Amino acid sequence: MISRMLGNLIYAFLWTIGGCIFYTPFFVKRFVAQVLAGIWFYVIGFRTKVILHNLALVFPRGSGETMEQYKQRLMALCHKNLIHYCLSFIETLERFHWTPEVLSRRVEILGMDYLSELMAKNKGFFVLSSHIGNWELITLIAVKTGVKLSILTKFLRNGFWDQIWVKSRKAFGLELIRERNSGLEIARSVQRGRAVGFILDQHTGEPHGIESRFM
Repeated sequence: MISRMLGNLIYAFLWTIGGCIFYTPFFVKRFVAQVLAGIWFYVIGFRTKVILHNLALVFPRGSGETMEQYKQRLMALCHKNLIHYCLSFIETLERFHWTPEVLSRRVEILGMDYLSELMAKNKGFFVLSSHIGNWELITLIAVKTGVKLSILTKFLRNGFWDQIWVKSRKAFGLELIRERNSGLEIARSVQRGRAVGFILDQHTGEPHGIESRFM
């Protein structure tokens, strides 16, 4: 009971913070994201080695590039990546206050005619996406444009924060499907005429996923 009350208080706090962010100019949000990314990269260093390792797998050293130049290039990419993470988190908080009017002003949607055609048939379908951009805003946009969306998702290991995260998603009409033993639930969602969203590059573990070569 106490845990639920505390969760509701934190949810209300995040909703309030999101309102303040919503009315903040973008250049300020961008600056805050840069500051947070700088602290993350140069002070905290959490998982930066993992990011640098993955970047090295994707971007090999150029033929005329010294090792120091290569290192600096990867570090710059890593820093930009962290800025994107921080900005995505800031934007995720402000999504509490997005209305259809805000959506029409801020977002250009391409290919909506394909989804409209599928929804008119009142049949379910799959939406497949790479794990890029701000996934929380993408799902919000889908729901606000009339898509009955269910997503295959991982849940947070910490139950307390998980209930807050789940509540914030369900508040927009998003339906969540757990990644494990999800086959039957996916089939039921499609039968009910819902769109089922998958992030293709998320490993769900044996035997749910199919291993593929990175990039």
